[in-house]
This record gives sequence, C-alpha cells and structure tokens, in this order.
Amino acid sequence: MNANIADFAALETPLDEEPLFPVEPPDGKKLLSEDDRCGIMLRLMHLQLPKVLIYHVANEGKRHPGRARKIGIHGGAFDYELKWHGGTACLEMKGYTKAGRPGALSDNQIRFGNRLHAMGHPVACFFDPEKAVAWVRGLMA
Repeated sequence: MNANIADFAALETPLDEEPLFPVEPPDGKKLLSEDDRCGIMLRLMHLQLPKVLIYHVANEGKRHPGRARKIGIHGGAFDYELKWHGGTACLEMKGYTKAGRPGALSDNQIRFGNRLHAMGHPVACFFDPEKAVAWVRGLMA
C-alpha cells in the first residue's frame, strides 16, 4: 500500500457514529409533524408526570451559526431537557415532513446523544409521544 494513502478501513473510530442510545424507528403516521408530536408529548407529560420539569432547548445553530457560536448554542442538542427530583434526561422527538418523509437524527445529534450517553445521562429519540412519556416514567421508577 502506498504510504501516502490512508487506509480508512483501519481507523479505530468510524467516521459516522451509530447511536448508542434508544432510537424509535418511524411509526408510519405520516400526518403527524414533529411539532404535532411534541405538542401531544408535552400534554401527556404534564398530565401523567406533573413533577417533571420539561423545557425546549432553543437550537438556532443551523440558521444563525455565527450567533450560535457567540452565545454557546451547541449543534446537535436534543429538543427537550427533563428534570425531576433525583434525575435528568434529554429527549429528541421526530415526525414527518409535508412530503411524508420521516425525520432522522443528524450526525451532530448522534454525536451529542452518544456523548451524553457515555457520561451516564439517559437520552432517547422517539416518534411516538406515548412511548416517550412511558420511557420517562420508566426512568423515574
């Protein structure tokens, strides 16, 4: 092999990471956008788990990269952070586009989620709002 050519197959770390955390596959309910699913999940969370503080993480990194760096917005941050007495978690919700394509985790989101997972923080990605709430309920048990 030519010494000037890198053997990418021999790299210890793959260039594209795979999620090390739970990722629900698309559920086929193409009429529900990500915003719709988030609204349902928030209503269920407030009704079923009222002691959980849940808030959206503003992430304008794609739209305003200069501003993002300046004020500390982190690319790949998940949609929601959740806190309760003795616990915390991060949650990403996905839905479908108007064209009917399912949302997918970006490479930045996978790296962000894997980093949190490696630090021992529970993280997950869901399409189904009810499954997201059930996952949080299981963390609190």
